[in-house]
Amino acid sequence: MLFSRRPSIRGAFLVIAALCICYGVFFGPALPSTYHKDWSSFEVSWSQSQTASPVQAEDSSHAAPPSSTLSCGNAPGMHDIVLVIKTGATEVEEKLPIHFSTTMDCFPNVLIFSDYGETVDGHVIHDALDNITENIRMTHPDFELWRRLREKGRADLRPEELSEANKIENPSNPTGNSDSIGWRVDRFKNLPMLGKALALKPDAKWFIFADADTYISWSNLLQWVEQLDHTKPIYSGSGAAYTSDDEFQQIFAHGGSGYLVSSAAMKAGADHYAQNQEYLDNAALNHFYGDVVLATMFEHSLDIPLTWAFPMTQGGDPMLMDFAEISYDKKLWCFPAVSYHHLTPTTLKEIWELEQDWVASHTKNHEPLRHSDVFKQWLLPKLKSQDVRTDWDNHADHTENADVHEYEACRQICELNWQCMQYRYSPNSGLCRTFDKVMVGTPDDKGVGVVSGWNLQHIDRFFDGFDSCDGGENEGRWITE
Repeated sequence: MLFSRRPSIRGAFLVIAALCICYGVFFGPALPSTYHKDWSSFEVSWSQSQTASPVQAEDSSHAAPPSSTLSCGNAPGMHDIVLVIKTGATEVEEKLPIHFSTTMDCFPNVLIFSDYGETVDGHVIHDALDNITENIRMTHPDFELWRRLREKGRADLRPEELSEANKIENPSNPTGNSDSIGWRVDRFKNLPMLGKALALKPDAKWFIFADADTYISWSNLLQWVEQLDHTKPIYSGSGAAYTSDDEFQQIFAHGGSGYLVSSAAMKAGADHYAQNQEYLDNAALNHFYGDVVLATMFEHSLDIPLTWAFPMTQGGDPMLMDFAEISYDKKLWCFPAVSYHHLTPTTLKEIWELEQDWVASHTKNHEPLRHSDVFKQWLLPKLKSQDVRTDWDNHADHTENADVHEYEACRQICELNWQCMQYRYSPNSGLCRTFDKVMVGTPDDKGVGVVSGWNLQHIDRFFDGFDSCDGGENEGRWITE
């Protein structure tokens, strides 16, 4: 059985093992259309961004103004949207607080669901699992954490159970860490969250579901939903494929990328779950991915197949993304950036500040923040301010056959290959790796002095030629159906 993310022209299918549930019909990508949101009725007081040449780096320091007040939460249409954050007790303290001073400034309606009901910094976190079928909830081993938390509270969590101790080597892995006690119960949350969210916000037109380490662009989301009809059943997100042992396939919205549900689809889904709860809870019990069970219910019971929002919604961490990716003939570079996933609190804050700068400087032309803008105004300045980093892994993965004994020799190998964008040298092994993609990467905590570098001249030359978009369905048009 296989679980696969989107295939990339520049890479292979990501395939992993999964458990079996035998449903599936392939539903192809949607066609986009054009739209511009009218920002004339509100303002954002924030520092102005400077206009850049195609790949010219801009100042990436987004210091919050000392006395200005953001009014993004009062933008016309924002009160029609509910942000639903799915989290867990093992990760709340690490991942959630950054949203209190960033995301929640711009989303007036936020609901947080977890495996444990509590209040954090004055924010109510709802228990998503308290009404799961009783036999499952009270006896199944995967609910052991939920039962402990109900009885003894957060103080009973052990250090090895916290998310910080369960980080996966590849954060872009869509399955997460299946050994984590919090992850095992997570799959039961998706279905009951429909009814719970609807009961708390019955008049909302749109619900955007995301994880605690997901960034949702409020301004781009607002422009997107203004082109859609909430009275129609819509379930939209970044498509991934689940394939069972007998090769039946289910297309579903990857939860970490964020998925959008209209009020019509919410009501249909909540009603169907309420009428068939025991059956659907057992479906989640016998599966490993709550996202897949949700998609199966929407498509096969309610005739609401997934509308693809990729590449607007992203399951990747922008520190590890290939911004030159082209998948399904769609050029990521050109599309509005609605979401990113696997963000650290620091990265999430930086992207949020970038968005505020962007909106403040584009109130007249209404231009959405695109993935290319994130690259030019956030990622590229990081590289230009420090093009060599020690104890850093930029994930360059093409092994060179040269006999390399020092960092400088590795740098020169990259210099002589115009396709080389970055390189990585490991002193303990003498191994030099190069890469024809651009990624920032992650700290290397092994303490062996790994050195990562970027060839800025090669990067500028490549993106000078790459930085064009025709505004069509494969190069930037909003995806609406």
